[in-house]
Amino acid sequence: MPPKRSRPDRWRERRRRDKVLVVIDAAETERQYLEQFRSKDSATVPYVKIVTKDKDPLTVVRHAIRLFKSGDFDEAWCVFDEDDYRDGGTFQRAVAEAGKRIRLAVSCPCFELWLLLHFEQCGSHLTQKEALRRLRKHLPDYDKTTLRCEKFGPHQDTALERAKALEERHGQPHRNPSSGIWRLVERLSGGGAQP
Repeated sequence: MPPKRSRPDRWRERRRRDKVLVVIDAAETERQYLEQFRSKDSATVPYVKIVTKDKDPLTVVRHAIRLFKSGDFDEAWCVFDEDDYRDGGTFQRAVAEAGKRIRLAVSCPCFELWLLLHFEQCGSHLTQKEALRRLRKHLPDYDKTTLRCEKFGPHQDTALERAKALEERHGQPHRNPSSGIWRLVERLSGGGAQP
């Protein structure tokens, strides 16, 4: 007996999954953290393509704009840190060029702040060094090159709430301390609305 085939009307019922481009400015930590969302298979979770452009925020945004113009993606995101770029004007130009076309998931001062929010609240200005020191209190073996995502998963909802609260307190994004990674995590988890 031949294998049973799905009915064509069921094919039409399937919801098309969005294709999301994520351009990141670092090859290790951010990629490892975001890779966990690529394996989820659900109608509400988009397909994700992660591209690394290990450069300054302006170059990352311009690269995302070029790739997004191809028409292969439904939306595009850039992930980068404030780090040392705010004073040189590169950070502000990147935010301006992204405009409404490219969504931003910016961490101020660094991505480690987002990771730290999984374990504790952060209310005052932080340096990258301080964020890393505090993160290592919770994860003594923390290493940027071998991120262990299973340590963060159980605390993800807490990190989302803390990041949202920081942004509300500031009244605007991209202030230290803050992390817009929460928006991208919600989107890639299937919970965030499509832009």
